[in-house]
Amino acid sequence: MTVPGSRCMNLDDVRRLLGARCLGCSDLLDRPVEEIAATDLMSEVLAYSLPGTLLLTELCNVQVINTAEVAGLTGVVFVGGSHPAAEVIDRANSLAIPTLAAPLAMSAAREILDRAGLPVHEHLALGPGTFERPESR
Repeated sequence: MTVPGSRCMNLDDVRRLLGARCLGCSDLLDRPVEEIAATDLMSEVLAYSLPGTLLLTELCNVQVINTAEVAGLTGVVFVGGSHPAAEVIDRANSLAIPTLAAPLAMSAAREILDRAGLPVHEHLALGPGTFERPESR
């Protein structure tokens, strides 16, 4: 296990911290995680994320996986007790995109990962009930 707080974490470290279960591509949980995108706005993920980003989302549709593929994301964590359908997981597996499911709310998952040293991308942080870009505050 990598050291929490070192900013050198992988998907398996995230799985353990969030008490998540792996839904697919368990052989790829050694992928590094550079930063977190916590949002349900896929257009923002496409606009601002970088390869190595891990997406936290409550959305459970195939568009999440398609977005992860186009953006080169490290993986997807379905939060808030979300349960994606089998075809969503099948699509992720076919594209070698690891998927996790965490029972935690998005805000709780963000807080845990932030405390562990993973930065949350400033443009990709869904606040409670609203999304604001930092420059518009």
